[in-house]
Amino acid sequence: MSRNELTLLQRFVSGLANRFAALESCGLPDTLVHGDLHPGNFRGTERTLTLLDWGDSGIGHPMLDQPAFLDRVASEYVETIKEHWARAWLAWLPGCEPARAAGLLAPIAAARQAVIYRRFLDNIEPSEQVYHRNDPADWLWRMAALLRAGS
Repeated sequence: MSRNELTLLQRFVSGLANRFAALESCGLPDTLVHGDLHPGNFRGTERTLTLLDWGDSGIGHPMLDQPAFLDRVASEYVETIKEHWARAWLAWLPGCEPARAAGLLAPIAAARQAVIYRRFLDNIEPSEQVYHRNDPADWLWRMAALLRAGS
């Protein structure tokens, strides 16, 4: 890890209290968070969907699930889905700031995904590890990219 990357991470960690305060001011309540929300965990028909794999679920900020979900969505649909997600929250909770919250939480959510994948790798059989071996590092690189971009 380079000196610049270490400085970036140190700045991120030292700014977490302020980031969490800003996140709190966005006005979204903690909810049930899936923890591994992505299109591959949905099954169903044109009329019904079932969300599977609740092993990483918990109570937390509702935007924690957004980066993992968007990770497997075609890039041309990402902004539309973000806007829909924000409109749905605004319709349910007028005055909240879901888009701002998503930006503040994005690097935290990416770091969380790295931890989830590390834990997953630590608990699966060796023959399956090849499929996810790089996932923790990939999510940490994404977190760093988000921080460099100003998230």
